[in-house]
Amino acid sequence: VLDAQSLKLVKTINVRCNPSRALSDAYGHVWVMSSGNYTDIASCLQCIDTHSDTVMAVFEEALADFDICGSKAYLLCYGNQSAVCKSIDAVNFKTELLFEKSGCTAIYAINCRPADGSIWITDALDYTSKGNVYAFDTQGQQKHFFEAGICPKRVVFPK
Repeated sequence: VLDAQSLKLVKTINVRCNPSRALSDAYGHVWVMSSGNYTDIASCLQCIDTHSDTVMAVFEEALADFDICGSKAYLLCYGNQSAVCKSIDAVNFKTELLFEKSGCTAIYAINCRPADGSIWITDALDYTSKGNVYAFDTQGQQKHFFEAGICPKRVVFPK
């Protein structure tokens, strides 16, 4: 925890090894994705209560990426040659399977479009050829697909 003015360390919160992404939600939580050590310590998503500076929830998943949109965290998880998308309610921490997209070989990113709640995922395929981008509606139905450049990592939505 850093002081916003001085940027000096105020407190340390222990999270799983290799934290790789952190986002905040509308409730003051900070969500931290940790990649583990790729052998015996698994990846996970941890939710930190910023009032008590404690980890209040841990979600054990084979996690590739996550995003926050509205009152939900959206997880992109590895399946068996598939991308698995789950949501977690930021209030009661209820987890729900939204969809599974088969045929994905190297899932890479997930982004939620705030305007309509659609979920966009990317597949880097083999990391050397053009990747794919898929869009799903809030019910988990695929609505769009297009080919992108090599290793598509983020989808950005204009306001």
